[in-house]
Parts: sequence; structure tokens; C-alpha cells
Amino acid sequence: MGFEPTRYIWIYYVYISNAQSFYLPTLCLLSLEGARYLKLDAIFRPSSVAVIGASSTPGKVGYVLANNLLKSGYDAPIYLVNIKGDEILGKQAYKSITEIPGDVELAVICIPSKFVLSTIEQCGEKGVKALIVISAGFKETGHEGAELEKKLVETASKYGMRIQGPNCLGAINTHVPYDLSFASTLPKKGSIGFITQSGALGTAIL
Repeated sequence: MGFEPTRYIWIYYVYISNAQSFYLPTLCLLSLEGARYLKLDAIFRPSSVAVIGASSTPGKVGYVLANNLLKSGYDAPIYLVNIKGDEILGKQAYKSITEIPGDVELAVICIPSKFVLSTIEQCGEKGVKALIVISAGFKETGHEGAELEKKLVETASKYGMRIQGPNCLGAINTHVPYDLSFASTLPKKGSIGFITQSGALGTAIL
């Protein structure tokens, strides 16, 4: 079966958060029109991105995320958020997402888990459409983390925001292009889409 790689996306076991959460439990071919219907376009083709937890310290996840995005060729608005403000990688940093003057469609969150819920609340008030939560410290840590993750989903659902994560590697789209991951390698532009539950496997394949 032939298809245009820029118009279809392979999806495997993706959790979609909204008021009626559900899974896509098998491998399927999702058109970009379908992605828009499911409000996933804000993740796959965001019109603006904020990196919350961006850092000026090389080696930190927040630095790698911001640096990868800035180098990826993404030509829509990029906003960096750090509680200290100041400047990161030559760009102004805002102390919170609420200080950003423009609209933000996608927020990438890489801050300690205890601050994630309040940050998601701010994202909802800002009108953010989707979240990529890099931060760890949720269900994988036990009962308390599972409860925190449940509240994360509830908060995002209240505002109709989609979630990728938490505790994930991020996302890369070579057709937009953007690199919203902390992977060390950016793949070449091609016709294969790959989504994996395992960050280690994703990194190995990259």
C-alpha cells in the first residue's frame, strides 16, 4: 500500500488524554486529518513551542532540549521558560509560561515532578493545546507517583490538553522539522514514522 509519508502517521499504543480517555492498542495508520480530529496536530505540527525548564547549564536535560529545538530548523515561535528568567542560549527566558506574550500551542515540560501539576494548570490557563511531559517521578515510582500521574491527567483533561508522557524521551518530526527530545542524534528526513513506549529502544534505533 502506498501513501504519502507527510500525510500519514503510524501509531502504536498511544495514550490520548481527554474527558473520555482511551488507547489506540494496535498498530494503525492515522492520516494527518485524523490527527487533527483527535487534536494531535498540536504535538505533530505545533505552531509554537515553549520549553518549560530550559537551562543554560550544558548537560542538563533542559539545556539539551532547548539546544536541540533551536538547532533543528523549527521556524515557528520558540519560548524558553526558566524560573530565574534571564537569557538561555541567546534567547530571552521567561519566569513562567504566563509571562509569554504570544500564544503557545505545545509546551514541553522538564522540571521536577512536584512542580508539574501547577505548571500544567498554568498551561491550561494560557490556552496550551498539548503537552510533552519529559519529567519523571510518576507511576514508575510507586503509589504516590501513580496518584500524581492521575492528577496530571485530570488537570490536562480539564483544559482539553493532550499529553505525551510523563517520563518520556520527547518527540522528533523531521518534516516540520523539530527536535523536541533529549536524544543525542537527529535522524535524517525519511518516510518512516516510529513511536515507542521505550525511550531506551527509541534512542538505540536513532
